[in-house]
Amino acid sequence: MTARPHLTTLAVLAALLAPRPALAGSDYALDADAWNGVGYLITTGSEARVDVEPVTALDLAQLRPDDVLLWLYPLEELPISDLAAFVDDGGHLIVADDQGAAAPLLSAFGIAREPATPASHRRWFENQDGMPILSPAGDHFLFFNVDEIVANHPAALTGSGRPIVSFDGGDSHLVVERRSGAGALLAIADPSLFLNQMLRRFYGNKQFAANVMRVYCEHEPCQLKLLLPTTTVTGSYTGGLGRFGALPRLFERAAAAINDALAALNTTLTEPPWAVTIALLLALAAGLLLALALARWRRPVESPALAVGVPARSPIVAEAMGLASVRSDADFSGLAQSLAEHAEHLMETRLIEEWVSGQRRLPRGETTESMHLLRHAVLRVKRDTASLRSRQPPAISAERFVRLYEDVQTLARFGAPRR
Repeated sequence: MTARPHLTTLAVLAALLAPRPALAGSDYALDADAWNGVGYLITTGSEARVDVEPVTALDLAQLRPDDVLLWLYPLEELPISDLAAFVDDGGHLIVADDQGAAAPLLSAFGIAREPATPASHRRWFENQDGMPILSPAGDHFLFFNVDEIVANHPAALTGSGRPIVSFDGGDSHLVVERRSGAGALLAIADPSLFLNQMLRRFYGNKQFAANVMRVYCEHEPCQLKLLLPTTTVTGSYTGGLGRFGALPRLFERAAAAINDALAALNTTLTEPPWAVTIALLLALAAGLLLALALARWRRPVESPALAVGVPARSPIVAEAMGLASVRSDADFSGLAQSLAEHAEHLMETRLIEEWVSGQRRLPRGETTESMHLLRHAVLRVKRDTASLRSRQPPAISAERFVRLYEDVQTLARFGAPRR
């Protein structure tokens, strides 16, 4: 009775340990039972509060700048210029590929793909060549709650970009992030990490996959498009929403942010100095966000319609108009650093970690949903703080700054002072 499961396990591990041949018909299928399917990845996404949408046919014209794509082992030639434009506009593209058709796309982003795991790597699962064990070298969101992951005959990445996890020696990498414009490409040199058996067999892989699906989540609920080897591509990328790009969304958020900033300035003048500083930062963020929206639109916009409740000649709007005339982009890294420092202060002086870890109950009236919001705000703040302190800190867009501000506000709302 006990021998059969054992033999089954050995057979599955033998399949994992064997170099992958040409793609079999069932590889990466939406099947939660077959060892080489990816149905369990969708289950993992659901557990991580990510709405994973499998896409069999991708219409590039329908892509939006805030979409997140996870592409596993693409087999057909990829539309490099369209995907590069999508990333530049703020899209996020995660490509997991070792032997597929992604090499030209990676090359366009300055990333080279080597065909095999470096021989210099020293740690292997059950001493078997082909399944390297890798541990995080730094504090990155992708390795939240992850001690190590096990890859399956991965390729190796070199070239430009920020290494996230590297093979021994540090010259070649399993995961690299390359920022471009307002978005990013995350390259993973092993799509097998996301197979059912690799997720079920190794806890670190399962948590890593969940983190991958959440790393670019900017609004709850998280949404991700899952593209498979058989996914077909049609159409051309048009800048998100036709000739208007992301303008409607930008205006919506800019108007709301300006109104919130003005309200905050009226109600926080008697608060500690940091509150006024944060309110002023938000006001500046809203103005620059509006400036970006104006700069991206090709048609004139009358200033009275910019934000309900904000005078047409408001200093904030006037400043936004001036910025729009001289800049088409803005880097909020300095302002984001101030927010990050304040977030760290909140984490040090309040009970946030105790609530997130479950050591203390949430205040009366708060719900489990509140706990999820707090936990994800903490994770995003930690990710952004670590990113800002890296050797190559990314440019912080207006939208990302406003989201960071919202997360810091969440920490402040839940964070009761220590006694």
